[in-house]
Amino acid sequence: DGLHTQAGSTNVVDLHGRNNTVVCLTCSARRSRVEYQEEIEVMNSAWISEFLPPVNCEEDIRADGDAHLAHEDFHDFHVPPCRACSGGVLMPDVVFFGGSLRPEVRDAAQRLVEESTRLLILGSSCQVFSAFRLVQSAHRAGKPIAMVNIGPARVDPLVP
Repeated sequence: DGLHTQAGSTNVVDLHGRNNTVVCLTCSARRSRVEYQEEIEVMNSAWISEFLPPVNCEEDIRADGDAHLAHEDFHDFHVPPCRACSGGVLMPDVVFFGGSLRPEVRDAAQRLVEESTRLLILGSSCQVFSAFRLVQSAHRAGKPIAMVNIGPARVDPLVP
């Protein structure tokens, strides 16, 4: 997350959010996910040392990077509240499957496609409709579309 900006790109729209930030579900305040993770670890150091496997242990690590926890009682695990509103719940600042884009993000992405002369797709299957519809829009407008991707993509019929 943020690699496009770090590489010098400007006017970047993070269509599905950024995994390196968390957002409050109450007040929409954002903060660094790393800082939030560190706060969680400090608040729960005793719980972590008792119930989580050691860091270098590869015991039951799942394909998505999650670990299976045999312990099912989380009543002693503390989730830090939002600092901005003193009570909101924070979650990764991403759109999960089934979620919706924020209207201002959707509109900004559409505006960029409309203002462009061509579209380049890098490393995306465009499976979700929010990305697919942007490619459809460029295709309907007769704009050249190029794609660099490993494997098939939903938009393959729209890319010459």
